[in-house]
Amino acid sequence: MSASVGNSHRHHLGASEPEGLGTETIFFLRTQGVPAELRLEGWVGPTLFTSELADGMLKRNTAGEWVLGTIRETQGSSIGVSLADFVIRGAQVVLVDGQTERLVNRSVARFVSSIEAFHSAFAALLVWTEAGPSVLAASQRIDPEAFNTPDGYWSLWVEEFSVD
Repeated sequence: MSASVGNSHRHHLGASEPEGLGTETIFFLRTQGVPAELRLEGWVGPTLFTSELADGMLKRNTAGEWVLGTIRETQGSSIGVSLADFVIRGAQVVLVDGQTERLVNRSVARFVSSIEAFHSAFAALLVWTEAGPSVLAASQRIDPEAFNTPDGYWSLWVEEFSVD
């Protein structure tokens, strides 16, 4: 299921009751949904987030975890190939990239708020080379514990935008 909100397209969870997900997560996915796709303008690299809820249903990865979204290749002969999964583990969102796992946020709602805040801050830059740690400030306020997790997802972006 999907719906347009302003100029942003969103995917929502349908009538299914994914086993093991909390009622708060299910309610959020049904009412708020997730962005269909987020790309960083001017960024030569994969998508920031690509929803896996296009048909209104969550799917499981090979480990049996619910996949909320993916990071997908946008360049070359591998366009559209999934590079990593954003999975729902308990109430948290974790990025699974092969054998590496990184905490992203402590809830699906915080994940969606954080990733959209980061996307908006990045889009407000005149050119991406101006990006610095301040582009992550809103995401840090939304979920400071997850944001400050060493080796977490957000620490990769802090490193990316750190000035040498």
